[in-house]
Formats: sequence, structure tokens, C-alpha cells
Amino acid sequence: MPRAARLTRAADFAALGRDAAALGTRHFVARYRFSPSGHARMAQSVSKRVHKRAVQRNRIKRQIRTAFRLRREHMPALDMLVIART
Repeated sequence: MPRAARLTRAADFAALGRDAAALGTRHFVARYRFSPSGHARMAQSVSKRVHKRAVQRNRIKRQIRTAFRLRREHMPALDMLVIART
């Protein structure tokens, strides 16, 4: 995933915690807000509570990144944090 499509700054994560809306399903929670950068950016979080093996957590992260990469061009300008849950 290109650097321009990743959320990396602490200020971006703080803004998601403060100003973001949330949408949840059984397996994921997405916190999102309109992006000041003008294009879609994403970060993901998969904790040890989801799966104790790092191999499985990394697999989930790869699947999240792939889903984002395939849909990124058609998405509105959003900053998004996708959190996997048990």
C-alpha cells in the first residue's frame, strides 16, 4: 500500500478518536472521518484478543489491506481505522 494511502501520524489517530463516526459489524469496527488530504487513507488494528498467533493476525491485516486497495479508487476521501474484533 503506498505511503499516501496509510495513516501514520499520531495527530491523525487522535482526530479519529475525537471526531470520527463509527460503523460496526460482527467482525470489524470502522472509525472514519472526512480526510483533509483529499484521498482515502487507512490503518488497521488486530489485537492479540482476535487471535493469539501472529501469523493469523498478519493474515487478517493482509486481507483488510487488500480489500482497501481494491476499492480505494472508488472510495470518498475518508481517513479510516479498521479494528478487527472477536
